[in-house]
Amino acid sequence: SLGCTPPILIILCHPGRFALCWSRMDAGRDFGCNPDTPQATDHTLSGTWMSKSQSQALRIWRGAALFEGASEATLAALAAASTAMRWNVGEMLFQRGDEGSSVIGLSTWRVKLSLVTRQGRELVLRHCTLVPGLKLNPDGSPVAPGKPCLVVDHAFTRVMLEQCIVGSLRIDADTTISLTDCIVDAGSPEVSAYEGTVADGPGAEMTIKDCTVIGKLHVRLMRLASDTLFFAQLAATDTTWAAPLWVERKQQGCVRFCFTPEGSLLPQHFQCVPDNRHPNVLPHFTSLRYGDPGYAQLRSASDQAIREGASDGGEIGVMHPLHQPQRETNLRIRLDEYLRFGLHAGIFYVT
Repeated sequence: SLGCTPPILIILCHPGRFALCWSRMDAGRDFGCNPDTPQATDHTLSGTWMSKSQSQALRIWRGAALFEGASEATLAALAAASTAMRWNVGEMLFQRGDEGSSVIGLSTWRVKLSLVTRQGRELVLRHCTLVPGLKLNPDGSPVAPGKPCLVVDHAFTRVMLEQCIVGSLRIDADTTISLTDCIVDAGSPEVSAYEGTVADGPGAEMTIKDCTVIGKLHVRLMRLASDTLFFAQLAATDTTWAAPLWVERKQQGCVRFCFTPEGSLLPQHFQCVPDNRHPNVLPHFTSLRYGDPGYAQLRSASDQAIREGASDGGEIGVMHPLHQPQRETNLRIRLDEYLRFGLHAGIFYVT
């Protein structure tokens, strides 16, 4: 089922034809169907088709980030083949097993996903991007920092995110979530990146590895956190948050080889920074703006305790699988071995 606030951009791609669906959520208003437009499976997509002027459709295509850089001829062809569709709140978009002849793209949306398996309900996202802040302003800044891009409100669901970029998450406390090689970006370290669906309530039990989280977290149980960078801090106006990284059940779970903000409430932790030897270390990023080439990348100015503080001597955070410190060390060894006498070599980073 689909519930959202206007406007919505939906793209349906059929063989040799495009359909532009522009929704204002005007429930109960009828429009005549166009028999020449491609129709989706009856039980998959319901609604009525309406014509749009080519000039209006052209303006919509120009404003869609998906077609940024497309030629005017391409945009004009898309506009000429575009039709519009209106949706009512709660309508079913697709069901498992439907023919995969359509692609639905939403720019501002709230979608409920439900997948029932033999083991229960589960949601798996791999190599996906749910744009932090829902969408971007012309200057690249998020439109709605902290606005959740994924809400899971069904208990006993299993959620798995692998190699994804997402915004804030709201996950029911009775579910479980696993994140691997992900960026969770609330838009600011003072904004909530992870909590429950109930006001001021904790989010689901979490297992997180090789991730970078920008924003505060309120977790029921941190089953395992490893090689992860938590970049968060309390705002001056915070009255309901006890800590920037707040784990309620501290008798269970483990946090290892992570960067955790000062004042965090954690279960048992091992080899985390800051610590007594590195009390004031902070991460420095090339960029924290989604879309930049150096997004969520640690700068070389970051303390060595962070850049080489992971379980295998790599850097803490989402770039950990790149093993950049080890690669740099190996390169320096080879340079010293093969460089001619009297010459000196340096390493210059592209980004």
